[in-house]
Amino acid sequence: MKKQLALLLLIAFLVVGCGSAATEPTAIPTLAPTSTPIPEPTLTPTPEIPLALLVVPVDMDQELSNTYQTLVYDLAQSAGMRFQVRNTLTPADLEPALRVVITLPPDPGLMELASAAPQAQFLAVNIPDIVAGGNLSVLANTERPDIAAFISGYIAAMITEDYRVGLMIPKDDATGQMILAAFRNGVEYYCGTCNAFIYPPWCATQPCYPQYIEIPAEEDSSAYNAYSDYLVLQRQVETMYVFPEFATPELLTYLSSSGILVISDMSPQQRMG
Repeated sequence: MKKQLALLLLIAFLVVGCGSAATEPTAIPTLAPTSTPIPEPTLTPTPEIPLALLVVPVDMDQELSNTYQTLVYDLAQSAGMRFQVRNTLTPADLEPALRVVITLPPDPGLMELASAAPQAQFLAVNIPDIVAGGNLSVLANTERPDIAAFISGYIAAMITEDYRVGLMIPKDDATGQMILAAFRNGVEYYCGTCNAFIYPPWCATQPCYPQYIEIPAEEDSSAYNAYSDYLVLQRQVETMYVFPEFATPELLTYLSSSGILVISDMSPQQRMG
């Protein structure tokens, strides 16, 4: 009996001992939820459309004024620029998007204005006592019929990478040759020898541009696209002067769809047919 009681007490001590040795389960710490701030979206500013300005006097001959306006309008549209006409020019007009300014007499103070807007190219036409330099060019003695072609060449070189400009002109035609010479003079007036950053593979000596192609008078208008292909595909022309006789809606649409900037003496209404 004593042996049984001792055995029961021993078992009881063992049970109690085992129970006291047991450890409480370790509690898993709970992390308090934190709110991660969501970054605000960054708004990308919309780039401003470049601006071309033509400054003409109020009393200018209307026909000549229309010629300048049509020409610069066409160039601005071709280059993806806005176009505005002013009768004067002030510092308030020198917005950051300004890229091209063509000014006829009287002088609005171009030398100071050009210095205040280094992002733009200024061209003074027939304005006396203007000193060219930096972003200011001077064009004098322009009482001639090829002034439109000259300015076309000047601005075409200004807006075209590596000066890759060209012309479609009539073959064996005195006016066509005058246009070619004036256009080339305008290009060279802007960039001198116009050395390209990358030489085209077909060009061994500078200047490589402007390139041109002559079209016979008897040629059918359906072939104009093929003539333009020579300049675009073989001579890598990116801006093209098209003689008005060849500026058919079909050709202009074809060139535009190919990404070519087109310059012509035609008004926008004439282009639309």
